[in-house]
Amino acid sequence: MTIFLILAPFGSFALLMLVTSAQVSLFTSAAICLAVIGIDLARGRSVKMLGAGTVIVFTALGAYIALVDPNMSHSAVKLMVDIGVLAISLASLIMRATRASSSRQLASRSLRNWLLLRVVRFMAVRSAPAA
Repeated sequence: MTIFLILAPFGSFALLMLVTSAQVSLFTSAAICLAVIGIDLARGRSVKMLGAGTVIVFTALGAYIALVDPNMSHSAVKLMVDIGVLAISLASLIMRATRASSSRQLASRSLRNWLLLRVVRFMAVRSAPAA
């Protein structure tokens, strides 16, 4: 069920682009995405990067069309949304890889320290004078 909520803004954007203007499609999709984020927060879940990024992409592109270029073609709008989602996905992958790398380094350091402590203790027991 969650996958349908995540994809709802994209489905509504695609359908609305067929029957309304790009500006209406973008702002409606941003509102739906905000509603999905609200549902997640109400259920005690964390905010997903894709959802938050999609709100930013839809809102920014809608504002650009409303204020700067109201005659942007539908294919150009779809391309800009696709580029925005690609950028969100790549940023998410990079952030996840960075966190995983730092976790691995921390685990490696902890294991190294544990081994060093065991060796020092072993050497201390071995070098202690026999009583």
